[in-house]
Amino acid sequence: MCSSIAIHFPNLQLSYSYNGLLFRRDWRTNESIRSSVNIKPNYFIEFAHDNNNLYIATWEEILAIDVKRDNSIWNTKLKRIMFNHPDFQLVSDSKGLRKLILAENNTMMFINPKNGKFLKLI
Repeated sequence: MCSSIAIHFPNLQLSYSYNGLLFRRDWRTNESIRSSVNIKPNYFIEFAHDNNNLYIATWEEILAIDVKRDNSIWNTKLKRIMFNHPDFQLVSDSKGLRKLILAENNTMMFINPKNGKFLKLI
């Protein structure tokens, strides 16, 4: 399982890695919370709550991130790769649209394209 996945939902937490440690920033309190999960150093994937867009960036690009007053993410340096991650793909619904599958507890479900199994990311 790719351990460099990071999410934020529903409180627009930006997740990122630094030196193999996972951090989550809560924009309401501006507090950084360290996770016990180790991830690939200097690399992060970030899911924007607005429009379920998928962004990817390196640690050096994280300084370009700004949060608008309406809590939407604005960033011109992040590359929108949309459903093109090498290790994971977003689940397709009955209309063929790929989307995030949200469980009742607001976790995100993914299908691993290598084996077709669901993965729950927390």
